[in-house]
Amino acid sequence: MTVRRVLLVAENDDLLDGIAAWLATSPELEVAGRAHSGAEAIDRAVRLQADLVIVDATLQDMSGYQATRALKSLRPAPRVLIMTFLDTRFAKLAALAADADGLVATPEIPQRLLPKIAELFAPAGGLVGTTQDGA
Repeated sequence: MTVRRVLLVAENDDLLDGIAAWLATSPELEVAGRAHSGAEAIDRAVRLQADLVIVDATLQDMSGYQATRALKSLRPAPRVLIMTFLDTRFAKLAALAADADGLVATPEIPQRLLPKIAELFAPAGGLVGTTQDGA
């Protein structure tokens, strides 16, 4: 079983705690670290060798979209999921332009996060034990 190292990036610790709790339900995911800014995310992604970075679209030092562009320029580049409060056409276009691997609306995290992550890693064998309801 391949364990994927995940870096969580958001300014809100309650949001990070909630996401970490959801990820803990999958034995194939390990929260390797947390960051509260885009610059910190880039540094930690390199140091922690993150396979996946889940980044909030709104950060104070740079947007999550800007952070994503920087993260995707790393070699090897981690997969990046952007969290945004609303899953709008603008957010989808901005995520696409930033080369993000996906977008998840924060209200949908309980239902969509684990299935979305499974989709991201499916070509490499996927994550087992996830269902459409996120359990």
